[in-house]
Amino acid sequence: ILYNFLVLTICLTAATTQATAQSLVEAPIPEAKVIDKNDVEEWLSEGESFTGEAPLKVSFIANADEYKDYTCVCAWRFTRDEEREPFLTRYDKEVDYDFDEAGSFMVQLHVTYSHNENKNLVLEYEYEPFQIVISESSLKVPNAFSPNGDGINDYYNVYNVKSIVSFSAAIYNRWGQQLYSWGIDQIGCEDC
Repeated sequence: ILYNFLVLTICLTAATTQATAQSLVEAPIPEAKVIDKNDVEEWLSEGESFTGEAPLKVSFIANADEYKDYTCVCAWRFTRDEEREPFLTRYDKEVDYDFDEAGSFMVQLHVTYSHNENKNLVLEYEYEPFQIVISESSLKVPNAFSPNGDGINDYYNVYNVKSIVSFSAAIYNRWGQQLYSWGIDQIGCEDC
């Protein structure tokens, strides 16, 4: 289902010129490619939403082509859910963005086609925003372990990890000597 809205601003006297301008410039169909922390890809269409964990990489693609006698300008506007003003605007046909903080984000595409010779001939397209929701960071940490080789609680590690962008941990003995350390690559590893 396409929800694109066409805002057509034309200041000409001939109605046939309006129809010609619309037939020359097709409305682009934007999409987004989401890549989660496990490198799993998912494609979104205009107006769709995605909920996931940080870090999350998203490529926003306008699919806007240049047309004879028209200049195309794409504006991707990134806003946080309850804010009106964008915190970021990118003027590219394709934009890559890494979501690394929790929250709900709206990403909306605005495409403007301006006629190169007649500045009064402007076609504007505004699309339903993509919604990207990043869950709050969380993890569970045990309060003790017994590395005695009996197979019960021999390893100390965090679990139920969500939206962690960076992590490092270390275990010290009572004299302050570091016995073991690990990072984000070993989270949840039973036998590291």
